[in-house]
Amino acid sequence: MRTFIKNFQFYFYFFSFLILCSFTFSGCATVYNPATGRTETVLIGTADELAIGSRMASQIERRFKPDEDMIVQARVRAIGSVIANVSDRKDVPYYFKVLKDKDVNAFTTPGAYVYVFRGLVDKADSDAELASVIAHEIGHVAARHAAKKIEMDMGYDLLMSLAFSKEAKPELERYINIGFNIISLGYSREDELFADKLGIRYLIRAGYDPYAMVSFMEKLAKIEKEEGGVPVYILSSHPYMSQRIEEARKCIVQEQAQRGGSHGR
Repeated sequence: MRTFIKNFQFYFYFFSFLILCSFTFSGCATVYNPATGRTETVLIGTADELAIGSRMASQIERRFKPDEDMIVQARVRAIGSVIANVSDRKDVPYYFKVLKDKDVNAFTTPGAYVYVFRGLVDKADSDAELASVIAHEIGHVAARHAAKKIEMDMGYDLLMSLAFSKEAKPELERYINIGFNIISLGYSREDELFADKLGIRYLIRAGYDPYAMVSFMEKLAKIEKEEGGVPVYILSSHPYMSQRIEEARKCIVQEQAQRGGSHGR
């Protein structure tokens, strides 16, 4: 009986979702995502994603002050622009900023606001290593991981709010709260591995050495092991770094084989 009820609930919500998308509001669309290679149903459009990201960015930059070193800021913007230009997503304006904080961390909000902490910048020995982190974050943007997780977390409440709202617009504050939850808790194992895969692809396209991603992962894992209580926040999400390193090595070989050879910058 429980299985029957669960199956009934699943199909009820699934078909309700399809019906609402088809007949109730115009905000839902089906589009092809070149990053994932799949046709996807988009509930949060680009305009809403940008609005969420902008509000989140304002709050983030009140809590974490931007670094005053303009050379460092320009370096990160330049590297970020190179990676963004070869990414699979071009419908959002990318925004790159270094935050004045010693933690080893980087994250992105919905709407392509990519933040790198100064502590992480200082750990990178080359532009390629720094590019590997930025490319990973841009991978999340291209795959729409944040927007998809917001859509999933809102679930049935999101569908109802969209269906019965006069303008069929999401409740922005609830979106923002979920967005901050994503930043603090991290993405799923599958999303992290996929962002690594896209990051490697973008590094190769941009002419950077893709093995810089592996070397930087190894460096961060070593830092965490040696410094014990010092948190390396970029490692806090699933999967374990050892698995990410192993998968990254495999992905590099596959990507280079598809492109007919190795590349480096």
